[in-house]
Amino acid sequence: MSANIGQIKTNLKAGHFGAIFQEELGWNRLQREAPPAIPLHGQNCSIAPLAEKGSFKVYLCTFASDLPAERILKQLDRELDIYAEEHMTIFADARKENQVWIRTDKPLDQPTRSFTHRLTKQNSGEGLARRIEQLFIDLIEEEEHPPSLTDIRDRVDKAFNVEKVTKTFYVKFQEQHTTFLTYIKNISDLDDRKWYTSLMLNRLMFIYFIQKQRILDNYSEHSFNGDKDYLRHRLEMTRARYGCHNESCVKLFSKQAGRDVKQAQPFCLI
Repeated sequence: MSANIGQIKTNLKAGHFGAIFQEELGWNRLQREAPPAIPLHGQNCSIAPLAEKGSFKVYLCTFASDLPAERILKQLDRELDIYAEEHMTIFADARKENQVWIRTDKPLDQPTRSFTHRLTKQNSGEGLARRIEQLFIDLIEEEEHPPSLTDIRDRVDKAFNVEKVTKTFYVKFQEQHTTFLTYIKNISDLDDRKWYTSLMLNRLMFIYFIQKQRILDNYSEHSFNGDKDYLRHRLEMTRARYGCHNESCVKLFSKQAGRDVKQAQPFCLI
């Protein structure tokens, strides 16, 4: 089971934040713990408790007019630390057309860093909705392993902390590249093997990206409703059918991904 990305995006653009967390993500309603308003530098925002999961809390701060400068938003966000050290704050203007989502990371013995994600009325909301989707808590998952504060904090940071994700990605990529290189046979030149390894991993990342956009195994002409776990499901299918996954991988990574765009088959046929 997964979150409905289309509904998240619709609610995001409409400013229905409670519906996002409580109806789409499986979070709980947060009872009031913060003051109804915080004045700072002449700015006054009304504060509403929004949602919580595993004691990680989300607050909504709404302004009567336009959003102030980002530095002021970050100061307001820090004011909420006394109510919930681990939290995220959504700032919105009066019409909720312009939003700033702020998550402040507080690593031990390091300076705090705030990560902001903006949505304006001109944006589609696709990018932010994809981040929010990662906060989904499945009912079965919650029953088997109730999420702790650490679990939710890590999930939020994975979705919103761009620096941490980027650094982790490059470390993991190098590890996988080194491992994958040892499996490449029949290419005697080391530089050629490294090139081929990078090529295959880049193609894999591309396929992984478009699967998460629900483009693969998508038969709809109007929206992306494909299989976001395409690679895993195709691996299971080809192992059951052929005893290995070479048949699918060769077709997908060598024949299909290497073709000219005019020659490629629709991905739903792979």
